[in-house]
Amino acid sequence: IDDIRRLLRVAGKDVTKYYKDDASPLIIEWNLGGHSMGGYNSLQLAEDMMNQSQLPSFILKNKNSVSRMGSDIVVWAAGNLSVPNLRINKRPPIRVLVINGSNDGIVQMSPQQKRELLSKLPKSTTELCTIKGANHSGFASYDTASKSSSTFAMNGPRTISLEAQHIEACNRTIRFLLDR
Repeated sequence: IDDIRRLLRVAGKDVTKYYKDDASPLIIEWNLGGHSMGGYNSLQLAEDMMNQSQLPSFILKNKNSVSRMGSDIVVWAAGNLSVPNLRINKRPPIRVLVINGSNDGIVQMSPQQKRELLSKLPKSTTELCTIKGANHSGFASYDTASKSSSTFAMNGPRTISLEAQHIEACNRTIRFLLDR
């Protein structure tokens, strides 16, 4: 948590360099997210943060502004590994978006695995969606030059363009983060 506070301070100061209105308060909210194992790490960190009495924050230069941790988590291409139980009523309530690809060869969840995953996430504030034709690496921008690697072989065939997958994942993420 101390590392999160340090990051909020440094990142918040960077953002305020571009904010010219010192009279108005600025609230910078940072949320968690990750692709694949980064998604699991986000969920693990969320569990740690939810056990705090309040989310980390840092007061910025004009005393009216704050850089704070948000309560939204976005997970791209992550399945049902050892996900912590985030369903417990915590304050503030967290919201979770999980986006997977229909052709992901690395993350393949059966209906039972999906139910297990959803059973550990907040019932009323979790959204699980699938992008048709998307594969695992299409949530990132991996170098596909090494097509002979075992990871590439497990990746799954993408049947939509990389650009289309990026646009769909970003649009769903933006809608989720802005929907309050």
